[in-house]
Amino acid sequence: MRIKNNVFDWIINALCLAMCAGAGILLAGKWNTMPSKIATHFDLMGNPNGYSGKGGVVVVFVVMIAMCVGMTLAESFPNLWNLPVTINEHNAYAVYRASKYLLEIVKLLLVLTFAVIVIVQIYGKSLPVWFTPVELLLILGTTIVGTIVIVRKGKR
Repeated sequence: MRIKNNVFDWIINALCLAMCAGAGILLAGKWNTMPSKIATHFDLMGNPNGYSGKGGVVVVFVVMIAMCVGMTLAESFPNLWNLPVTINEHNAYAVYRASKYLLEIVKLLLVLTFAVIVIVQIYGKSLPVWFTPVELLLILGTTIVGTIVIVRKGKR
């Protein structure tokens, strides 16, 4: 079953594209002024505890792009998703639409997370102490709420 994109889908994809493009433009523009050694890992308090050459930020950027492209492609094949409900002709559209929303929102949060990490690395800063708990809460909360919605839609 093909789930056509609606306005929400286009907005989410545009935001993800804008964050990826913005991070790439910033990375290209700041490359020559970046320090040769950058933070590549941060503890729970946001303090850097791992370093590499500035090419490490390129790795994070490439992972962000690959993840965004992969998740966008996955959105096109809902029949391949592992869902916690049995799909039938009565609930298929509702379950697949709710699943697509969940996938898109998680994609947006992950792209935002990676974009922030790229920016922090480019400017040689530490992540804010609240970043990791808030990011985890948002992703886990979205996943829990999305799963509840999918299960409810699957009872039709």
